[in-house]
Amino acid sequence: MLSDSDSLARAVDIFSRAPYMMHLGVNVRAAGEGWVEAELSLTEWMQQQDGVAHAGIGTSLADHAMGTAAYTMMEPGYTPLSVEISIRLLRPARGNRLRCIARVIKPGRRVSSVEADVWSETLDGGSTHVMRGNATMAVVASETI
Repeated sequence: MLSDSDSLARAVDIFSRAPYMMHLGVNVRAAGEGWVEAELSLTEWMQQQDGVAHAGIGTSLADHAMGTAAYTMMEPGYTPLSVEISIRLLRPARGNRLRCIARVIKPGRRVSSVEADVWSETLDGGSTHVMRGNATMAVVASETI
């Protein structure tokens, strides 16, 4: 079992090695074994034509956070790969930031079940639950990728 500081280090590592997550400006806020909290600041280029965040931005955040939550429970030398992902859009994402909390529902030797919730947040502290996701993550030996 990993300590929270070891889980946080693993979470920061997997996010920092993902160029797309770095391009989006995702930051890991906290992590523990089987869970991760990550956020990104919303900018104009991330918006739809109607001024709300594009669903693909939140989906990307949730997908990577769910994989990272699974990764915190994997043995060294293994990495997560999304096998299936389902996202429910609850409300339009308006605000300054998206925050995601992902957690493992059932870890496994070959696949893990994971879920995530995404909130849009405003500078004045307002928060709206905008997405809920579920995923199946394959547990893959790193050298086979």
